[in-house]
Amino acid sequence: MKNISWVFYLLLLCFIACNFAEKEKYLIPNDFQGNILLVSGVDSGSSVKYLDKVRIYEVPLSGILTTQFVKDYGIIDKIFYYRKGIKEFEISSAYFKDSKSNLDTAKVYAFYGNGYNIEYKDPMKKIGVEIITICKPKAYEEFINEKFIKKILGGNMSYEDFSYTRLLVQKDSLNHKE
Repeated sequence: MKNISWVFYLLLLCFIACNFAEKEKYLIPNDFQGNILLVSGVDSGSSVKYLDKVRIYEVPLSGILTTQFVKDYGIIDKIFYYRKGIKEFEISSAYFKDSKSNLDTAKVYAFYGNGYNIEYKDPMKKIGVEIITICKPKAYEEFINEKFIKKILGGNMSYEDFSYTRLLVQKDSLNHKE
């Protein structure tokens, strides 16, 4: 009996020590497939929006979303939906490092968790970058190797480069190069 109570208290302590991130809901244009670039902590980004204590991210057709939300840390609770008019259809999700071989090859997934922080000399200028790839499992490698994503992951970008307009121009110019 004593062993069970110690295990219980140990599990309770671990649970209390865990940090839970805010719930997040992503609304993605219907039939979108490709990379979503979520850039958080951008002063000129889309306004913070909640619905029933859940962060709402409305992804534009470009797949680039800059937001004033600050990147959240902790145990993740994300849900992804295709949006067609006022209707929403849930997209199954998978962590980007998970094996793709055991997933349904005919189904589209939201591969999440591929993100990092960029910090600048000014401590007030810090952004979070997350790449969410919406595709069928076999197409994942092709999408994650997109030139635009490689440029973002390569770094050396100023804080100002992460404005929606600049990112859109960069993505467009890289997609039209041979």
